[in-house]
Amino acid sequence: MQKTAYAFRDSENSPRTMLMRDWRTALRTPTYRIGNRTVRFNYHFALLVFCAVVLVWLFLYARQGSRSSSDGYWLRTQYASEASSILAIPYNSTYPLTQPLSVQGGVISYRIAMIADLDTSSKVVKADGSTTWRSYLKKGYLTYLPKKHELQINWDSGAPTVLESSFALKGRGMELSELVTFNGKLLSFDDRTGLIYELTNDKAIPWVILLDGDGHNAKGFKSEWATVKQHTLYVGSMGKEWTTSMGDFENNNPMYVKAVSMAGEVHSLNWVENYKKLRLQSLQISWPGYMTHESVVWSQVHQRWYFLPRRCSKEKLVM
Repeated sequence: MQKTAYAFRDSENSPRTMLMRDWRTALRTPTYRIGNRTVRFNYHFALLVFCAVVLVWLFLYARQGSRSSSDGYWLRTQYASEASSILAIPYNSTYPLTQPLSVQGGVISYRIAMIADLDTSSKVVKADGSTTWRSYLKKGYLTYLPKKHELQINWDSGAPTVLESSFALKGRGMELSELVTFNGKLLSFDDRTGLIYELTNDKAIPWVILLDGDGHNAKGFKSEWATVKQHTLYVGSMGKEWTTSMGDFENNNPMYVKAVSMAGEVHSLNWVENYKKLRLQSLQISWPGYMTHESVVWSQVHQRWYFLPRRCSKEKLVM
């Protein structure tokens, strides 16, 4: 027997259809009663407002990001430009700082200067009770007389220039141990604080600070000598092991050398083996013997290092 399936469909105006339509409408636009008032919430309008707010927020964010990116690019470009400018600056090899004077008969006169290391006497207590640290700069002329093969030194008349600083380490400062021209600047070195001062307009202006040993110490580097090699400033200490009062080894910090660029960048160079070879090969001195240095220079003419030791011994140094 064949069965027939029938599908029943409500008419558009049937009670069931109208009930379903009212139910869907109520879900899309719910109503709320507040007192005697009926409030209807329109999802379509809310969605439109939400999308508009999101679009405005994205626009503002994108604009701010673009501005930050452009600012960052400008800063990076400026930094790169400044770095390139620093690298492009030629080295000022003027030495001395003033041109030598040539007079009749081949006589040549050079402008020279010397600096004072007053040790503990550099500390000065002023009348108002304040403390400063002081050194003295004296200028003059060195004259070469070719006919006599002589050198003459004539110092400027008047008192030397007073240099003061408020920087000190453990109550000591401005113990200036060296005077060097580097890149057109006149520099001096404090062997207590580790500061390198630029001497300009009769003032000592701090430029770079050198730290002891490998540069990772709170103590200032004990600068004793300085010289210039290939547009780099080399600053060294006494070149022997740091020992106790009984001569026992503590560290190799004074056997480091600082290489300073024109921009003031500092690299700590380990010269321990260099100093050991120097004293061993020249005077057959080995530990616990020692050799101290306060005068070292690089000769551009001879392309060699020259050392003039201050003190040496094949025996242990006992204070």
